[in-house]
Amino acid sequence: MYLAAGTVVAKVSGLPWGQFIESRIFAPLGMRESNTTVRAFATDGNIAQPHARINDTLRAVPFRNGDYVAPAGAINSNVLDMTRWLRFQLAGGKVDGKPLLGPRAFAETRTPQFLLRRSSNPNPERDGYFSAYGLGWFLEDYRGRFVVHHGGNIDGMTALVAYMPDEQLGVVDLA
Repeated sequence: MYLAAGTVVAKVSGLPWGQFIESRIFAPLGMRESNTTVRAFATDGNIAQPHARINDTLRAVPFRNGDYVAPAGAINSNVLDMTRWLRFQLAGGKVDGKPLLGPRAFAETRTPQFLLRRSSNPNPERDGYFSAYGLGWFLEDYRGRFVVHHGGNIDGMTALVAYMPDEQLGVVDLA
């Protein structure tokens, strides 16, 4: 469905999805090192190389080109730019105190759109009471606190952005 949403963005905006993201999200947030295509790596020598265990040996592997499904997860970034994204989230969709996304639209991203199956006998200390998916975010409780998170994985790399909006606390983990 993210691919379909990217197609809608392109049709409505008149810009390819990647250009729309760069101009409407990356630029206002100051995310200067982020991009939406592995083709950008050809001109940037300062990037992490994906690795995988092959025959019990850790080896560098080629980047997987996911450009054909870019809206479903082809954002490449670094910890500094992802911190800018996290600050935008913690600021409720604002950049330097100015809304980049309207409050209702921003709130909708963190509103459960469908529930995720939980254990039939959950332990609230371990499992919490609810797990749902919003618009691009997993939504859960942890020891009575609201947690918003999403990860990304591709051959040899993994990422996680998680935050607790009520505590104004977040983390970016790239490996």
